[in-house]
Amino acid sequence: MACHRLVSRAAWLTAGLTAWAGSAAAQAPSLVDISGLAPREHEAQGFVLERPQTLEVEAVGAEPRRERNGWWWGRDDEKDTWPAAAWIIDARTRAVVWDLRNAMTDRSGNGVRSFSGSISLPAGVYQAHLASYVATSVTYRNASDVVSLSPAARRARAEYAGPYVEDGSYRKFRLEVRGVGRRATDADLSVAAGEFTASSFVSLRPAGTGGALQAGFRLDHPVDLAVYAIGELRSDGDFDYGWIMNADTRERVWRMEYAATAAGGGAHKNRLDRERIHLKAGRYVAFFASDDSHGPGDWNNVPPFDPDFWGLTLRLVNPDDRSAVHTFEWEPVPAAAAFVSLTRIGDDELRSQGFTLKRPLDLHIYALGEASGSEMVDYAWIVDATTRQRVWTMRY
Repeated sequence: MACHRLVSRAAWLTAGLTAWAGSAAAQAPSLVDISGLAPREHEAQGFVLERPQTLEVEAVGAEPRRERNGWWWGRDDEKDTWPAAAWIIDARTRAVVWDLRNAMTDRSGNGVRSFSGSISLPAGVYQAHLASYVATSVTYRNASDVVSLSPAARRARAEYAGPYVEDGSYRKFRLEVRGVGRRATDADLSVAAGEFTASSFVSLRPAGTGGALQAGFRLDHPVDLAVYAIGELRSDGDFDYGWIMNADTRERVWRMEYAATAAGGGAHKNRLDRERIHLKAGRYVAFFASDDSHGPGDWNNVPPFDPDFWGLTLRLVNPDDRSAVHTFEWEPVPAAAAFVSLTRIGDDELRSQGFTLKRPLDLHIYALGEASGSEMVDYAWIVDATTRQRVWTMRY
């Protein structure tokens, strides 16, 4: 009986402490409070825990839902993508620590998913995300050329449609985190991200959509690198992705490919490549290219778990290799060696430049253009100024 009473008291004490901890978290101020998102919007807020905490989380998102006529809007491979989701990542490691889509949620009849419960996290800096991309179509008021508008201007003129828009349930989407801690400042998040990039020497992160970034680097001896790349790839095409090229031979030594990547969170087209690669001593160039849609500041579907690191980051596996890595500005053709340069050609533009050779020479031609099918539409050629004959043409 004494043993039974001891166990009962211990159990009661544990239950009491648990209840008190939960009550304390529930009464604590909000560390994160995100709501009121438009039908195509994403917001993130950070928070800091000075010690391990049990946090109370309230979150509302949504599962895929068909149109009123029963039709499915969008690509087949996105049919199981939640158009409204919430998640939390560790800002120091970039790892996901909680995801509404994997939590035990309550489901309403119209597809809205809700979570109300507690999660335990160690001390650290965290970033909480809420994304609402439930609009299945968007029209713009008084905008003849939508592409020319800034993302903010497009959102201001947007009119949305879709199941969750028409019944107004998108207004329920929210994420609140309560507990003992404080809201993170921009400096907190910057320092935390700096811990992740402390051993990095290449960071190609587009500020918006469209364009290409590059960075040259030289390795004095063989080095193991940690690749962290997030982009947009599908089984039928690559849109935002990175690669590494040998600067001297022009050989690609690594490339971000769909089959070798993992799901990056959010839309299926968000892909993550987190791997180690070994490079020999030599000169290299890292690239990250993106198209004109779905990227930082202008997502057209649910963004990845770690949208701040959309792009390519290269880190040293062994920080002691830092002295063997040197960055440099890479030029496809060194400007000092080029005697003809016709670059940054605009639409419907024709430009020419003459040159004279006093003796026969071998020339290095570096040309980039565009082909449609097997026909060149943006291309270059060289004409003998005396005979008017073409002596070289850029062909498909």
